[in-house]
Amino acid sequence: MSLLRQIQDSASSGEVSTTILLRKCKILSVRLASSELENWIDNELGGYSDDDKLPEYRVIPPAESKGHFIGPAGRQLRNASIPSAVLEPMVQEAVESMSLTQALPLYEDLLRNDCTTYQIPWPSNVLVYVGRKIIPGYNCLQAWKILPRSALVNVVETVRNRILNFALEVEGVNPEAGEAPIGSQPIADRIVHQIVHQNFYGSVGNVATACHEFQQQSPPLGLFTAEESGEARI
Repeated sequence: MSLLRQIQDSASSGEVSTTILLRKCKILSVRLASSELENWIDNELGGYSDDDKLPEYRVIPPAESKGHFIGPAGRQLRNASIPSAVLEPMVQEAVESMSLTQALPLYEDLLRNDCTTYQIPWPSNVLVYVGRKIIPGYNCLQAWKILPRSALVNVVETVRNRILNFALEVEGVNPEAGEAPIGSQPIADRIVHQIVHQNFYGSVGNVATACHEFQQQSPPLGLFTAEESGEARI
């Protein structure tokens, strides 16, 4: 079976992970001599940096936040909702925005558990700045954004669909492109460039925001169970 057909079958089958599909597509990118496609694949497999432009399917709508608070005489509020309306506009931007920059294999791994939502911790400097301003008389000890499972599913499935469309378009131009020797240029550069951009770079959003005071760095990779809420933290 040709490489293009392998990629098409893998993309349309639920038996092959998107991570493996991306690795097969990496082979194709080398045979097509497409550094643009190879770069997109490397970002999906290894994660995006803060300087990269993020594909629109990795930018999530404003997130709901929750937190743990402590007040007078040790009173506690746990898993309390934090309405963004009580926050300053600059802080709202920092805690509502959610850019999924981490490696796709991590998201596939998270989807193997039964959690319906996941937690992304607030930046620590944001928490220090607004901790005593959210609920009068209470200090926020911990806060996090709620990431729905459907957001991770959307990332994984969008990648699969784009690879499938790409492989079909390449096959329409040259069915033997996947078997071409390296350096043989089975499809003209301008055509490869056009197909790659139509499928992978057609719509992008910038990761950066206008908020300079609060850095939005990705938390370390890993999966931790939050006993209080039954959610998973990433």
